[in-house]
Amino acid sequence: MLEAIEDCELISVDWDAVFSWPGYDFWGILLAMVGFAFSIAFAARASSKASVAANAAHAAKRSMINADTASQITLVQQMLVEIRLRVENQQWEQVSEKCEAIRVIVAPLLSSGNVELSEETEKSLIGLQAQMASLQKSSDEIRHNGSDFNLVKIKSVLAKQAEAVAKAVREIKDNTEAVQNV
Repeated sequence: MLEAIEDCELISVDWDAVFSWPGYDFWGILLAMVGFAFSIAFAARASSKASVAANAAHAAKRSMINADTASQITLVQQMLVEIRLRVENQQWEQVSEKCEAIRVIVAPLLSSGNVELSEETEKSLIGLQAQMASLQKSSDEIRHNGSDFNLVKIKSVLAKQAEAVAKAVREIKDNTEAVQNV
């Protein structure tokens, strides 16, 4: 085996010939390395800025959705006050229409998943829909059949629903502020 190693010729490299290749000198290599380092730094910085911009766009979108949802829930609050007044004045046809309008507003909020609501708020809004369906049915029965009704019970239910809706508005507004502060 030693003999095989002794028989190998050493390859000599003519370094002057290597360094005489076009662009292959010390300064060329140094500039290429510096350029490469700058390219990597620029790409990393651009990626970081793109990520920040994407996060800001997402936060703005979330904030707009929350603001829109808060305005819709505020409208529901106003409708509940109007329903209470209509019940007191026994304007049952308009009560039925307002109950339906509330159900139409609340249904997409629960099914879209665009708004982050606590479990308690979701349950409250589901309960609101159920109460509005029940009040709508009762209102129609009173209007068409002259059925009896308990004004105190209806007003109590409306007061509880108004309180639940007020909590939902506060939660959504708090979520909007939290997103804006991020």
